[in-house]
Amino acid sequence: MARFRSVADKVRRSAPPVDPPAAPSADPKLLVGLSATPPADEGWTAVELLALGPAHAQDWAEVEIRAGSLAELRRALPWLVHAGRTPRLRVAVARTDRPRALRPPALVGNRPVASALLTRKPLQVEVELAKPAAVAALVRACLSPVEEIGRRHGAPGLRAAVADPAALSWTTGLPHVPLAREPDPADPLPPPDLVLRREQTGLPPVDTAFCSPAGFRPDAAGFAELVAAPDGLLLQGPAGTLGTLDPLVGLTENHIRSLREFAAVRVADASAPGLSRVLSQLSCAGVPVCAPHLTADLDEELGPDLAARLRDLTPSQLEDPLAREAWSVSTRRTALGRFSPDAYWRARQGDAGPTVSVVLATRRPDLLSFALAQVERQDWPRLEVVLVLHGAAADHPAVTAAAAALTRPLTVVEVPADVVFGRALQTGLARCSGRLVTKMDDDDWYGVHHVTDLVQAHAHSGATLVGSSGYHLYVADADATLRWTKNPTEAAATWVHGGTMLLARDDLTALGGWPAVPVGEDAHLIRAVRESGGWIYGIHDLGFLYYRGQGHTWMPATGSQFWLDAEVPRAAGFAPPPQLDALPHPWVARPG
Repeated sequence: MARFRSVADKVRRSAPPVDPPAAPSADPKLLVGLSATPPADEGWTAVELLALGPAHAQDWAEVEIRAGSLAELRRALPWLVHAGRTPRLRVAVARTDRPRALRPPALVGNRPVASALLTRKPLQVEVELAKPAAVAALVRACLSPVEEIGRRHGAPGLRAAVADPAALSWTTGLPHVPLAREPDPADPLPPPDLVLRREQTGLPPVDTAFCSPAGFRPDAAGFAELVAAPDGLLLQGPAGTLGTLDPLVGLTENHIRSLREFAAVRVADASAPGLSRVLSQLSCAGVPVCAPHLTADLDEELGPDLAARLRDLTPSQLEDPLAREAWSVSTRRTALGRFSPDAYWRARQGDAGPTVSVVLATRRPDLLSFALAQVERQDWPRLEVVLVLHGAAADHPAVTAAAAALTRPLTVVEVPADVVFGRALQTGLARCSGRLVTKMDDDDWYGVHHVTDLVQAHAHSGATLVGSSGYHLYVADADATLRWTKNPTEAAATWVHGGTMLLARDDLTALGGWPAVPVGEDAHLIRAVRESGGWIYGIHDLGFLYYRGQGHTWMPATGSQFWLDAEVPRAAGFAPPPQLDALPHPWVARPG
């Protein structure tokens, strides 16, 4: 039997046969510009996106799509049905800081791609097939990383169609949006639930694949200005114009990146057309906004809570990096809860969101009232608790008292004390029914928004695993609070704190769950995520406080010196982060 020389050789041998590329053709070529009509070269038909129509839905020898940003390209997807079919496609993006969102596809539907090439400067994908395929399907395949986020966190069951390119912004978060058709009594399919037209009222959802907290910088300084212009809005910095905003797209990932160096954006004209849309995008991205003169009529569009936050940002909050970050975290949470695609469409379907299973394993019944009280007060509406008693009995008085005070659904699992900790967690996982699973520790502090922030980050990042990559730490024996800043937050991470992990239950199960090891189960899970091709996202560190003191189970021989020797910010005494109203701890002799 022949032996495979390498994994790549094995893949080549087992891959389906691919027809040779189509021969060059004298057929016309189509050039689509999404921001402005591109110049027409010889042999090309050049057209702006908004001018695409049924007359262009033909077979082309070659199609090129030019976009200024990935946000712009993704918004255009449904309307590219009018671009017809081609065996050769080039997608060129002038500028983006999200190169991982565009990649060469191996398949389009179930058809193998003959060849594909990705170049980085500028970001460009070239795809060639043996036979023509729909341009919209080809572009969607190139955008598969962000399209996968939409499929996981969109609006299941809601059938929509779009009737006008001016309404394309409302398609964000809808997994499949065909073009609207005239009603046909002979059509066996029922009409769509929603037809998106130019006259849509209110604000559309924000495409959080590109307008998200990712990249937030606590150390920013100075101001940018948002000003009215004849054809929309302008972003201006001290050195000149940062960007012109397309009224139909609003902010892109490029605008967000350029704003990260500034402490805040000031709104010069609160009555500027299109302002509310841009404010919803800035807020989802956590960009601080100073808008003290925001008009009252924007309250309905933005929501009164969000509008109040934009009016009330003060200079003193901007001068203190921690206060500025806390303002950003609270504002982005409010905005994402209203405008992120999953929250936006869930609200219109009366859906409270996915159930989160909290796995809490403990050997220490005396900590249970403290631990379960923190789960009880979480503001995420749908939580269940899977309590794993590791060597403790369910009828222990401390267990029964703590369980009686919990109003959340509770499952109690007893595991013998000699079972390794990873196996105990795995036993709890088997009893979880939520779509998402998070792990909480019995001795750490959690803010009331902890689970909400994890769920929102899981949705907007598309990461396999999310958690706190930085953290505040209270060292009890030294009576000091440290801020561990060795790892960046609101960014891709290589590590997150084990007591803050959240994953989809299906992903966790596919990874094998927590390994059956006595210690290091979290590190093993992180390694499994990375080695399987998944990735990790670290959220802010303002809603979690790590306890280090008596009875600690991790690195007991090291004690607290590992942290006390580190050159990180610290404060004397108990100083929880600003997003955490700390409950009294059974082992800490001071008020929370």
